[in-house]
Amino acid sequence: MTAQTALTPTYMARMMFKISSVTTRDDGSKEIILTPQPGTLAVIDKRFPTATRSGPLQLFIASETGPDAFTMGATFYLDFTSC
Repeated sequence: MTAQTALTPTYMARMMFKISSVTTRDDGSKEIILTPQPGTLAVIDKRFPTATRSGPLQLFIASETGPDAFTMGATFYLDFTSC
């Protein structure tokens, strides 16, 4: 660990997203749209409207094996950590 790493705080946020759209494009790739979801804990549900930004997350996946993991209605946690 460098001195800068030890002194610089790392920001981390975990957000829950649900797949709301899966579209196969002309080139065979998949367009995946994920929308933010509230958590399952009561405390998370109360914080969700004020602590979470809204808006979809859009992914394009060209791998033939990758898109199989992204099915309609599946829910994922996405972790955002500063570098």
